[in-house]
Amino acid sequence: MARVRMVRWTWAVLAGLCALATCEVQQQCPQRSEISPCTCQVKKNGLDVLCEMTDQQHISDAMAGLKGKPLVIFYLKLRHNNLKKLPGFVFLGLDIRHLTIHNSSLSVVEEASLTSIGKMLTQLDVSQNSLTQVPSAAIRNLHHLLILNMNHNKISSLHSRAFQGLDTLEILTLYENKINNIDAEAFVGLGKAIKLLPDKTNLVGVA
Repeated sequence: MARVRMVRWTWAVLAGLCALATCEVQQQCPQRSEISPCTCQVKKNGLDVLCEMTDQQHISDAMAGLKGKPLVIFYLKLRHNNLKKLPGFVFLGLDIRHLTIHNSSLSVVEEASLTSIGKMLTQLDVSQNSLTQVPSAAIRNLHHLLILNMNHNKISSLHSRAFQGLDTLEILTLYENKINNIDAEAFVGLGKAIKLLPDKTNLVGVA
């Protein structure tokens, strides 16, 4: 009986060591050459990947360098780039928790660009870009999203059910846009998300 317990204990220890080893692998940044010109740092909860002052092709190539590995990308920051369009399936095969696309001239978010990370993504920041409307088709499958920042864009109206599908959203910010028309059903499906809108809309409040 004692021998059986010892065997079980040994297997438990080995399983724990294997889990730790796997965790270490997950926290390891790829070679710089695989994701250049992007950079990577290991953080407590996963990787912190930064791509800035580059373009769509180099970003797509860097994302390809991250694929096929058991990585948790806790932060993916795309800042100060020439990224006018976010192409479909660009993040396919990646586990991204916080995505920032900031000051990158973004004006088009293709429908299939975010679908593959819909079960993992909790924060999306697309502030200071050139979006003229809410990319509803692209964000409707982000069922675990908690925060959506769309500040400093060129959005002029909020169409019906613009945020449908974001049933877990807690904070939505739309400061510094050009919103002059809001459909009566624009926020249908948001639940109790806090809407932080430009003061002139007089619609700051809770759904």
